[in-house]
Amino acid sequence: MMIKYTVYLILTISAFFFVSQAEHGYVELAYITACATVILFYFRYINLISLAVILMTVKVLEYIVFENFFDLFNAYWLYFTYIVTDLIVMLLLYFRVPLLRGISERYRFKFDEGQWFITSTDLLLALVQFAHVIVGALMLMEHTLRNVFSVNSLIIYKNFGFLELLLAGTEFIVIISGAKYYLKEQKAISKSYR
Repeated sequence: MMIKYTVYLILTISAFFFVSQAEHGYVELAYITACATVILFYFRYINLISLAVILMTVKVLEYIVFENFFDLFNAYWLYFTYIVTDLIVMLLLYFRVPLLRGISERYRFKFDEGQWFITSTDLLLALVQFAHVIVGALMLMEHTLRNVFSVNSLIIYKNFGFLELLLAGTEFIVIISGAKYYLKEQKAISKSYR
């Protein structure tokens, strides 16, 4: 148990150190490592693992695309890609359980109501993703204003990287802290199904 919290503490300190240094790639790697750690420590709890897998998959794809092909994007496509990606992740997180129920019914998988349920972690992660969407949309609007109407740089443009990293760090904390409270929520929800 102590090893688990030590690993979480090290990952959290690392992530926020990289946020303070504006090292986007290292924040993403710390985030991916945190999701993998949650999966490793809670591999029996499919509900929590599905959240971590969604987030980790998206972060791995973002890391690969933005670290290797960043120069191929113009600013409009970059911000639009951020918005669409964050919107898709928000919807996946918010509708994760109904989607999994639909998939299990369609392909006749056994669906255990006790394993799949919506937690406060789902809602918090969806809320953070919504904040990502808002920041991305504001950045796209501000970029358009600066280039089309020659408006001077506004607040979002100067702080976009920091805001995105701060939201990623917040999301990182939610997924790690969500693992801690998962078992309590599972017990409470399991009682309501009886």
